[in-house]
Amino acid sequence: MTLSAPQRLTGKLTRLGDGMTIVRTLPSARRRSIGAWCFLDHFGPVDVSGQDGLRVGPHPHIGLQTVTWLLDGEILHRDSLGSVQIIRPGQLNLMTSGCGISHSEESPPGHPPGLHGAQLWIALPDAARFTEPTFAHHAELPVFTHDGLRISVLLGDVLGQVSPGKVFTPLMGAELFADATTQATLPLRADFEYGIQVLTGRLRVDDEVLEPGTLLYLEAGRAKLHLLAEAGHFLVGHGQRRLGVTSRRAGPVPPVVSTRLQPASTSSIRVALMRSFSSGIRRGSKLMGLSRAPLSHACSAGKPLSS
Repeated sequence: MTLSAPQRLTGKLTRLGDGMTIVRTLPSARRRSIGAWCFLDHFGPVDVSGQDGLRVGPHPHIGLQTVTWLLDGEILHRDSLGSVQIIRPGQLNLMTSGCGISHSEESPPGHPPGLHGAQLWIALPDAARFTEPTFAHHAELPVFTHDGLRISVLLGDVLGQVSPGKVFTPLMGAELFADATTQATLPLRADFEYGIQVLTGRLRVDDEVLEPGTLLYLEAGRAKLHLLAEAGHFLVGHGQRRLGVTSRRAGPVPPVVSTRLQPASTSSIRVALMRSFSSGIRRGSKLMGLSRAPLSHACSAGKPLSS
């Protein structure tokens, strides 16, 4: 079997929330998804000392999971389930929107001076698209060393190390860290396609030299990955090519609401989130090609917003 050369995807600068610039590498004009991974934003590193920092107001999601991963700083997550959670480097926030959820993300009061991380989305398969929304925070994940790389398992299974995060399709997500120039070989599943994103440092794969803001796509069929890493952090993920999920239905790009969340009680934040949810879900259902009937059935009487 002759494999195609890796596909290099250069990120696009995008404004997020109240003015923060991020680099979006997925989706792009050349590739909509890698397996069920349908979205990748890389933000920072940025100095937010003496500033508000990240401010993404309440906005809705349906039909997907969001994965938040930090290298530096803190982010406060709040959602319409009543979840209030600060995430720090090395921890995983995993939100399953299912039939519908609204959330906000912001730098908490007294936040550290730096902010750097990534957020990824996973398209839910049709069978799980209208599942009940949930939020999970995992403060501890499997971390091990292989060929000089420190590997943190965000989701799925890497060399027998399994993440506690629940997913609905076969996939994997991990961070690779090299503290010095390192040559390594990683075994791959030949029936999966892969993506590699550089967060810091430089990475050589085949003849491609990657720097931050670049995503490399590898088609299915590879048994091994040989890489040369210069000190840095790298995200690697895989997924099956066809999952019964149409790319245009992977979930709406959320309308980013500029309204800031004030430190407040859970009840008051729900009011703001529900207002955003009501109009945003309608827009999202059109983007996803869904009728309103399944949504109203799956989230009858506002159940996901009432806990």
